[in-house]
Amino acid sequence: MCQNKRKEVEFVINLLENYQEKIVLEMRYLNYYDWQEIAIQLNYSERMIYKLHGSALFHLMEINKQAEETCGKAFF
Repeated sequence: MCQNKRKEVEFVINLLENYQEKIVLEMRYLNYYDWQEIAIQLNYSERMIYKLHGSALFHLMEINKQAEETCGKAFF
């Protein structure tokens, strides 16, 4: 069951076009890094990491909304 959830998370993250947003979500939700560690690894401020994270979530909501409008079914 855990493996299926991981694949679902990977699928959703890969819907994003922006590489920086993808890597932040991967580090947070697949590798379980804390915000500070992500910032250190990517050489960004924590504030920038929060901004990228928020932007990624916003883009995922847009993708989900568009899929629901187009196909009648949302991804998540």
